[in-house]
Amino acid sequence: TYTGFHALSNWGVIQDHGLFLLSLYFNREDWQALAIRRLDKNIHHAVFRDGSQFEQSPMYHCEVLHCVANTVLLARQNHIDLPKRFVEKVRKMFLALHTWTKPNGYLFCQSDSDEIMAGDLLMCGALLYQEETLAYRAQGELFEQNYWYFGLQAETLLASLPTMQGVTSQALTDSGNYLLLANEKHETGYVRFHLGRLGGGHGHVDQLHISAGIKGGDCLIDSGRYTYVENSTRLQLKEASAHNLVRIDGEDFTEVLNSWGFGKRAVPLPAKHVYTEKVDYVHGAHLGYLHKGIVPVRKLVFVKEANLLFIMDLFYGEGEHLYEQFWQIGNRNYHLHEHTIYLEGNDASCSLHFLDKDVDITVNPSLYSLRYNELLDGKRVCVSRTTAGFYCMPTILSLNTSSRVSPIQWEEHDVLSTLSDIPLSRDKVRGY
Repeated sequence: TYTGFHALSNWGVIQDHGLFLLSLYFNREDWQALAIRRLDKNIHHAVFRDGSQFEQSPMYHCEVLHCVANTVLLARQNHIDLPKRFVEKVRKMFLALHTWTKPNGYLFCQSDSDEIMAGDLLMCGALLYQEETLAYRAQGELFEQNYWYFGLQAETLLASLPTMQGVTSQALTDSGNYLLLANEKHETGYVRFHLGRLGGGHGHVDQLHISAGIKGGDCLIDSGRYTYVENSTRLQLKEASAHNLVRIDGEDFTEVLNSWGFGKRAVPLPAKHVYTEKVDYVHGAHLGYLHKGIVPVRKLVFVKEANLLFIMDLFYGEGEHLYEQFWQIGNRNYHLHEHTIYLEGNDASCSLHFLDKDVDITVNPSLYSLRYNELLDGKRVCVSRTTAGFYCMPTILSLNTSSRVSPIQWEEHDVLSTLSDIPLSRDKVRGY
């Protein structure tokens, strides 16, 4: 059975990859031509120009990529011609996967995804397309799967790559995924920012979400998926409060109807980013609260050498509203002191500094999942304030390479007009 659903979904790719394998086994050129035509059509429509698969799940991106990469490999080994656009799109999918993994090669739990090691697939792409940056993210390991794919030639292909090196910050602008890296090393500090495509049924309510960590340890997490069963836990892990973002008046900006459906959806505005050697900058907004006359904007400034992330949440609107920030901290030990929360662990540590002294800070139990059918007890920090008119909620995230947090100090300063050197009103702009 082949329908319009199969022409776009990961199911269609899995099905037609199987048809391609059967065509080789039974020497059926008609099956082969049909499989290639369907795979080419699916990848052309379902994968954005930046290489990310439209469902916005790194794990399902891997599932699709595994199938089409194997098709490219077997076609080469059997001297079968494939459409050039298909082969190039598969290469872009490997590069997108590089952006969708942490520096240690594990997937982010974005949307319906698990935290799994993607090094085997990254190394497959490195050997298939001679991309040394993919081999670096896989930490130079071939993995058993690639011996099955490439035989002993895998070692020769790996040795023939240019000197393996990493890359710094990356952006998938068509889908709205941004990865900020302090440096090229595997244990570097990292921040993931999402503002873009919802991704269909596998998507979560995660516009303006950030995840962050250092030394392979997560400090701010995405709560994951846990299950596809239609129940309250499934819905809870898809909603806004299961992510690291802002909410207004206790109302989600995108409405979750059931396990696979959405009602009202927030329209994301295109994010802007500037990456430099020392500092990265990203900002974006969405229109999920336009019916309230409010536009939330999140601005990120990542100071790489210091592993400091400055987060400015701006709310443009009128009237009195409840503004909330959510921070998922998993099972890390925490200590709340005044307006700073310290998070410690065996691998690394971090701290969140809330610069508005008038906010309320609470830490409550929450749920999260790193693997399907595995539900874990965690904690969620909620920072809130009810106020009127324009509001700015500034936060500093400090990532530390040691297991204990090093305190930081900050001060508030006047901001001077570039035209007259006159201090601007602190109701309008503040400096820290």
